[in-house]
Amino acid sequence: MLNFKEILPDKQSLERIAALYCTCFNAPEKGENWTMESALTYFRERIAEGSIFAGVEDEGALSGICCGGPYERSFLARDLGRDYPGHFYISLVAVTEEARGRGLGVFMVNAFCAMAAAQGFTGAIVRCRAENTAMLAVLARAGFTEIERYSAELGGVTCERVVLRKGLSF
Repeated sequence: MLNFKEILPDKQSLERIAALYCTCFNAPEKGENWTMESALTYFRERIAEGSIFAGVEDEGALSGICCGGPYERSFLARDLGRDYPGHFYISLVAVTEEARGRGLGVFMVNAFCAMAAAQGFTGAIVRCRAENTAMLAVLARAGFTEIERYSAELGGVTCERVVLRKGLSF
């Protein structure tokens, strides 16, 4: 049975999260240029926005991680300039290469949305690279639908981003 649980962002946990992030997003298909320092800075900014972290561990190793918080406090709200009252912004869903293809992404997204709904959020927003068809399929299976596209830079790469939304209930 998979155990998806909140992870308190202490120094050790943030370093584990940043290491997974660097591995996933510096992969050849992504081509981003994250260092441990830049990833840790990114996650400290998410903490300042009120984000929470949750993930799945397999034998002590982090297999997947989600990060998110109130949409109105997120960098995406500033980028888009649109209001989505009561929405939770999922800023990260990452699964190690070894754990992919087993439904972990859908499981984590659904569990993270349930956490957000339990906190009173009425909807969830997420963004994804347009060419990341695997994650777009995960998000579709989790009930998200596309609401817009825009171009943005993150990790040294500018690309088209897809913004998706899902209503939440608890």
